[in-house]
Amino acid sequence: MTALHAGPAVSIAPTLDITCAHGAVCDDVLLAAFARYTKILLGHGTRAAVGLREVNLPAGTSALSRVVVSVKSKSTVLNATSMAEMTESYTLHVPSNGEATIDADSTLGALRGLETFAQLVDFGLKTAAIASTPVHVVDAPRFPWRGLRLDSSRHYLPMGTILAAIDTMASVKLNVMMWHIVDGNSVPLQSELYPELSEKGAYCKECIYTQDDVRKVVEFARMRGVRVQPEVDVPGHSGFGYGKPALVACPTFEAFRGGGRALDVTSDATYVFLKAYMLETAELFPEPVFNFCGDELQCACLQSNPKIVAWMKQRNMSCFQTEQHFWQRMNEKGGVVEALAATGKQFVVAEGSSVKQGSVNASVFPGSPIAEIWGKEAVSVGLHHVLSTYPKARAILGGPYYLDVQSPWQQGDRGAPGTHYGWMDTWMDFYHAEPFSDGNLTKEEQSRILGGMAEQWSEQVDASSIESRMWPRALAVAERLWSSRKLTINNFTVPRLQRASCQVLERRGVRGGPIEPGFCPWSLGWKTDDDPPGMRYI
Repeated sequence: MTALHAGPAVSIAPTLDITCAHGAVCDDVLLAAFARYTKILLGHGTRAAVGLREVNLPAGTSALSRVVVSVKSKSTVLNATSMAEMTESYTLHVPSNGEATIDADSTLGALRGLETFAQLVDFGLKTAAIASTPVHVVDAPRFPWRGLRLDSSRHYLPMGTILAAIDTMASVKLNVMMWHIVDGNSVPLQSELYPELSEKGAYCKECIYTQDDVRKVVEFARMRGVRVQPEVDVPGHSGFGYGKPALVACPTFEAFRGGGRALDVTSDATYVFLKAYMLETAELFPEPVFNFCGDELQCACLQSNPKIVAWMKQRNMSCFQTEQHFWQRMNEKGGVVEALAATGKQFVVAEGSSVKQGSVNASVFPGSPIAEIWGKEAVSVGLHHVLSTYPKARAILGGPYYLDVQSPWQQGDRGAPGTHYGWMDTWMDFYHAEPFSDGNLTKEEQSRILGGMAEQWSEQVDASSIESRMWPRALAVAERLWSSRKLTINNFTVPRLQRASCQVLERRGVRGGPIEPGFCPWSLGWKTDDDPPGMRYI
């Protein structure tokens, strides 16, 4: 709920102080956020503007000099586990005269409230102001899982690009970064147990993420209320053959743009390796969720290996049955899944929206696995199909939120609202992708839908272009997953998103783009020799 009153404007005082309420608990995350948002609001570290006009304020306009933040929770440690459990609700009040206040149950809620406060402000040459007060906001997200997947295997993404994406995620209240860190194209993640994986599997010796790099990403995200989850796709999309060719069924298989190589699912050595590698990787990510993905195993890869063909023939097993054998082995007593579960991990697997596409049997996993729904008709059919098939599973929606394609909804989806000319207005497709739109979903099934993921696969995206592909289109995903289902595209949507893409994203240095024709003072003045996106964070 937001209450806006046509009252007087208030300016932001140059001595603005964002502080913790007396007696309240403010942890290291909030103290860092106070400093960060003070800089954002006072224009320190933001981009220079070209053609920016002054904010005209009447004489005697009150100046807001203090924002007081109160957090009810007594916890002083924000970590991945607590973030997965915390509420993000907050109440923000900006009076016409006096102190602004943010009240939240948790650090996460306070972070979201600070971002909302910052987005209320209009910026001029020398003056910043909130146009009309008082403002009263009572807010909470509709879904707890609002994510962005970054793929740094198809193309290596520099550290600065990843950190910039996380910073921008926080500015639009996305809270889960799914890091697709290895694939069939490259293995940039450095392993101390198996150093040959990145030595032979990375694109270049500089194109790696050390374990300290991973820790830096996780900590940078924690300070912004973003969880970082690893995704190690198995048994398909395997790049492990660069360093350990004996583990892969088809080390030279080039189909599927190099992503079709798969592990030898018949070899005991595969599971010994995966257990050690997955445990090492999981330790780098405190996040309680580990993503196996499990999609798009290429049968042609398995069938190109005479040893595997003989193994399948001896057992009279099809390719699909051989794939399910892999997941049974993963879940056997003393196996990979049991070892990871003992460290507190839950699991994400990819699930297609029809029986043919659903390649991972989620029922073999312990507890309540999370199925990420992709494929044709993910919204109109897929969620209900998966949640009714696996009554213990939870779900996140990815299918209609693909940022890497012109037509975000999968071809042939009966729920698709229609595509748009080229790249124009494709954000509307994301906005129309309502997770509850399938009338067959029961209330109980709806309660198991955690949210969704904006999907930035990088087959045709690298560090030079990724920001303009993600932003501002992912704004629509962020708003769809945060806001009420009743909030639909109306006369206020385009101006609101256009303002955010300019004053929030481009002003803070994001090379995104506009929603509609117009002028953004922070869109000009880019130099061809400027640092690549995100290098401002190194």
